[in-house]
Amino acid sequence: MKWRVSDSRGLEIIHRTLIDALRVQPKKYMSLNDLIFLLNNRTKHYKIHEQKKHNCMTKYIRLKYGGIIKFLDSYSTYGIRIKNNVEYVYLVADDPIHTESLLQEVKPWLTNDRDWIIL
Repeated sequence: MKWRVSDSRGLEIIHRTLIDALRVQPKKYMSLNDLIFLLNNRTKHYKIHEQKKHNCMTKYIRLKYGGIIKFLDSYSTYGIRIKNNVEYVYLVADDPIHTESLLQEVKPWLTNDRDWIIL
């Protein structure tokens, strides 16, 4: 696939949209389906691919990062909780921080499976 956005720009768009969407929620919890809907709806004006069928942010995440859950799991900023067979996503940082400073703090986990690393 040839995307029209760079990797860094794509990550910035994804994180900014996810953080803004999760901040709107009163307790910062949102079902995964609602979050996917908001992500696609808020990013549909970005032209990330020439073909219309691939111009969807969740397709970009699925093809680049292996899926939305794998993407969210690889960053310590987001948490996933399952309650009554529904997956909920939330921001781990509870204190009110501006989006710009939160975007600077978004860092991937050291390992994908979160094993301990002794240095």
